[in-house]
Amino acid sequence: MGYIGLSTLDETELIRKNAEGAYGFASDRIQAHPDMCIAAKDGEWMKNLAPMELKLLLELARRSPCTVPYDELAKNVIGFSDDSAEASIRVGIATLRKKLGDLGKQAIVTEYGFGYRALKSVPLT
Repeated sequence: MGYIGLSTLDETELIRKNAEGAYGFASDRIQAHPDMCIAAKDGEWMKNLAPMELKLLLELARRSPCTVPYDELAKNVIGFSDDSAEASIRVGIATLRKKLGDLGKQAIVTEYGFGYRALKSVPLT
């Protein structure tokens, strides 16, 4: 997933300028910017996220504090819902948590048998 023109911009400046419309969670150490399809952790643009991981993060941020059922995540992130799609969601959440490091389990909560939710997601202004 490429971002036209982003390679020439200062990433910190880009994140700071585009905080409007972003969601912050895990004590605002993680920011998700749905309009720009980017995410930041501790003010650094997260370049290492795969497209599915970014979509998962954005979907959970948009829906926070609600728990998003596995099948809805699969439909909204992958485009369909079946057992294999829901398994892919579980794998995607696991790798996303690893990439979020110490914030992974704080930021994304598993509601066993139902789905996932992002903690304390609020629009940043």
